[in-house]
Amino acid sequence: MMVKKVKAVGKRPLQTPIKRIAVVIVIMMLLPFSAAAVTAPAAATIGYELNNGQVILEGQIVSDGMGTISDYGFYYARTADISNFTHDAIVADGDSFKKTVGTSIAQGQNFSASLAGLQDDAEYLFFAYATNEQGTNYGAIR
Repeated sequence: MMVKKVKAVGKRPLQTPIKRIAVVIVIMMLLPFSAAAVTAPAAATIGYELNNGQVILEGQIVSDGMGTISDYGFYYARTADISNFTHDAIVADGDSFKKTVGTSIAQGQNFSASLAGLQDDAEYLFFAYATNEQGTNYGAIR
């Protein structure tokens, strides 16, 4: 029986799949990390409920904008006191009210606020708001 001698040829560096994966991971770890840009959050005005003479406003944090929510809640005002029904006009108007619900909430969470002492014969408008490090955004005016 004749045995043929085969010369062992070493693999070139990085030829095995495991070595290639390891090198890719090391390279990825050395690259500078760039986080997604933070934008203003998105709030939604869901609606309201009447409960034993109180109005319960309902909202939701649709997006935290990749930031940290630092303030959220509702603005509300009597429609008779507001001449321009835009968010900025309502917020700036001296006859509107801000009802802060909290200072920390996760994206996708609902929130509510109870209002008492409103005038029985008055019509009100309201909207949700949320603030993070990039600014404030508002839900629809209802």
